[in-house]
Amino acid sequence: MRDDDRGLVEGLRRREASAVEALVDRYAGWIYRVAARVLGDRRDAEEVAQDVLAVDCLGGLPGVSYRPWCEVSGAS
Repeated sequence: MRDDDRGLVEGLRRREASAVEALVDRYAGWIYRVAARVLGDRRDAEEVAQDVLAVDCLGGLPGVSYRPWCEVSGAS
């Protein structure tokens, strides 16, 4: 884990919207590209990328729920 990622994780635990935004900005494109290569379908890749970020990354942190991701992604 990169040192600046540790700061993001701490920000997520504190429910900081800026940490969620930074995580999405940093990794969403990469996650999407990997999913698109594996699945070969743009829409499926978009759904997988959202699921990975919302459920696997954010949902797996103590005290962080799925809802903040929905609020941030809906605002962009």
